[in-house]
Parts: sequence; C-alpha cells; structure tokens
Amino acid sequence: MNRKKVSFLFSLAAFLTLGVTAETPMVAFAQTSQTDYQDDVISAAAQQTPQITSARVVQAGDNPLIEVNGSGFSKGAKVMVNENGILLEPDKVKKKKITVQIPNSSLCSGNVVVRVISANVGSNTSAFSYQKSAPVIYSFSQSSAQPGASLEIKADNLACDPTSNLVTLNDNPVPVLAVNMDRLTIRIPENFNAGKVKIRVTVGSQSSLPTDFTIDEKPNSNNNVPTTGSDNILRYLSTAPAGSSFAPMFSIRDKVKNINSPTGESSLWEMNFYGSHLAVIDLPWKVEGVNQKGLLLINIREANNIFGDFSGNKQRFVYALIRFPRFPEKPYNPETNPFHWGACSVASEAIPGGGVIFNSVTRATGGIDSFEINKLANSISKATMTFKVIAPDLGIYQPYGENYAAAGNGQVRLPKFATITITMKQIEPNVPVAKFMLGNITFTDPINGSMSTDTMFSNLFSITDVPDIPDFELINFN
Repeated sequence: MNRKKVSFLFSLAAFLTLGVTAETPMVAFAQTSQTDYQDDVISAAAQQTPQITSARVVQAGDNPLIEVNGSGFSKGAKVMVNENGILLEPDKVKKKKITVQIPNSSLCSGNVVVRVISANVGSNTSAFSYQKSAPVIYSFSQSSAQPGASLEIKADNLACDPTSNLVTLNDNPVPVLAVNMDRLTIRIPENFNAGKVKIRVTVGSQSSLPTDFTIDEKPNSNNNVPTTGSDNILRYLSTAPAGSSFAPMFSIRDKVKNINSPTGESSLWEMNFYGSHLAVIDLPWKVEGVNQKGLLLINIREANNIFGDFSGNKQRFVYALIRFPRFPEKPYNPETNPFHWGACSVASEAIPGGGVIFNSVTRATGGIDSFEINKLANSISKATMTFKVIAPDLGIYQPYGENYAAAGNGQVRLPKFATITITMKQIEPNVPVAKFMLGNITFTDPINGSMSTDTMFSNLFSITDVPDIPDFELINFN
C-alpha cells in the first residue's frame, strides 16, 4: 500500500463524514543543534522530520536484517513495512542509520516499502528488493460462493505489486481486486458454472499448489424470487467469526420483487442497505451525571475507484464512523460542544475484511454477520452488524484530523478502539435509500466498558443532506 493510496483512503474517510471539518491537531516537535548529537547517542529532546535516503538488505534470510540510512532518526524510532500498521522495534538506532529485522510475515516479493516513525512523525518512504518462496494458499473467506461474488484468499509469499499476483480458476485468469498484507481478493466471473474448481496463485515463475473451491448455483437462475427455507425466510449467514468478514452482504446481488419499482424488482442491496444511516447513542461514561452522547454514521454505498480496487469498476463499500463531542469531559451540546473527534472503519468488496485503517494499538475490521428478509422483500428485514472502529494516531496521518490524543483535559480518555454491534430490529425495504428504523446499538471499549441504546435511525440518500435526528439539532453538526 503506497502513500498515495493511504492518502486516498483518508480523503475518502473525511469525505464520508457528511462534510464535517475538524480542526486538525498538529504534531509539535523541537529543533536543536545538530552538534548535540553523537553518532551512537541520540538525544530524545532533539526531534526533526526523519528522512530516508536508502534501504538495503545487510543480512539475507527468511527474516532479513535491513539497514535504513537517512537523517533525523531519534531514540524510540520505529519502522513500518508496506504501510501495514505494524511498528517494528529496531535493533539499533543512530541519528543517520537504523538496523531492523523484518519478520517474514511483513514481507512480499518485489519492492518492499519502509517508513520510519520518529517522535510520531513519519518519514518519506524507501524500498528494497526481496524475493520470497512460492505462494501458499491458507484459506478462503467462505467455503463457497456464487458467480459474481468477491472472494478473499488468505495466502503467503504474495507479490508487493498487486498486478504481479496471478490468480487462476481451473487455469483461467480472474481479476484481482486488491492485495492487503497476507490477503488478496478476486471476483468470481459471472460465466463460471456451479461445481468444484481449483484455485492457484502465481508470482513470477512460482505457483502455489491448487486448492479446491466450490462455486454455487445462482438461486435466481429460473425466477426472480430467492430460494428460502420452509419458514419462507431468506437468510445470509457468515461462515466467519462475527465482525471478520463482509462476505454475506456482498453476495446479496439477487433480485427480489418490488411493486414500487418501475421494473417490478430491485436488488436486496438497494432495498435493504444502500444509503447513510445515523443514530445518536449513549456512551459508557458519564459527564456531569449524565451519559455522554455519540453520533454513529453507517455509510453503505457504491463508488468507482474505491480504495484497494485496481479494476476501476464500481464497488460496494461500508463505512462506519462514531463521533464524540469536542470536549469529552462535558455534556454534548450542538452549539458549544458539537460532535468532533471520531473513530472509523471501512471495508469494501475488494477488502471485505477491512483492516486498512490502523493505529499503534490495532487495526479496524468489521462486518455484517447475518441478514434475513421476507421472501418478497415487502416487509420488515433484520440484520446484525459488528464493526471495530479505531482512531488513527500516527503522525503521518495527522491530516485526517482524527488524532484525539489532545482531546479534553485528561479527565475522560477517549478510546483508541471500540467495538460497535448494531442489531437492526426493523429495516423497511425501500428505494432509493433503505430505511433503518428501530435498532439496538452496543458500544464497547476497553477503557470505559459497555453501553447499549435502543434508538431510531435517520436515513439520508445524499451525504450532503442535513441529518434530521429530533432533539439533537444536528443541523449545527453539518
């Protein structure tokens, strides 16, 4: 993942916050005379923007030793590889040179990108060349899928350049949508027939062993109504742990009858998910004797050139954002203490497991765990969604403006990550925007504990609309 793609991701994240602008806290650092340094002694008080001039392998192997040369490196500096969010502890740090051992799991075949984080300030990137062994396929995001669905493959020894990873189904090349660390995502072609296929990953002249996968028949091959069980309910259940995969939702391409549509039918996606859905919830800490408030936004849409997608085609994505008041130790007020700081999660068909937003503690993931709908899609639907949201806190992501380390006066500590589970008890199928109605939202973080709120949602078709949530005057928020 290069700097350009990371910048695009956070531009997308900022855009999806309903146009909200937050004052961006800047990383402060002190400048001191370079004469204060010794080559092997670093003063923690002297901090400057780190710069990399070169990176090379000084000791080969499965976990190679890398030498990074440049300037402005200080005590406590860390190294990040391929923008994966994992901060590696160097073996040695000097003001102009760092040596660090890179774990095999962080490597790829090709040009490996390194970045130095020194005093919360990110350097430029540099790269060194590395060649891994033949690719290995470990698992798939689901045991079977229909033609047209996206499939995430967990594998090792992938190429750094996403376009250098060749994936074949029965020796037929298929589009690679994205590569994220040890995962890559493909689209199963619409013209494949149901049955067993063999999937193989090739990097250069090296290939993995073929791995069996099952392609399902489309349930709507003969009519417009999805197949159901004896109770007349259509269910999509995740085969992955809660919050770890978006596979069930992104498989919902089937058409269902819709008497309000000009064509008489609509997709499950359009009727039950599409749009921006907002709710104000209670948070698990009190200020001045009352529970603090948070604003939850779930943005479920389609867009071209979404982060991680190298195909250029339109792709579905889910973006979850929780916002906290500007002064977290004071009660929410739309004028004097509006929603400001935020933690977020985003995933798409190309990267269904999420994990592209991270901080020094963890990575953001998320998923829709299950979904059920009446056979004709004309009555209430239900869904359960789980998101891990995090606040980026590394210096190189300061332009996003969501580093809330300086929020408040320290009496209330905003969490660096939290889990949000939404149980939608009532979704009214509708076009052009699905109507999330009654739901239960549980917010859990390791600092403050857990709090559940029964709430009604507000639903927007355009993200430029002013959200209408009674009693909270969110027109000021926009």
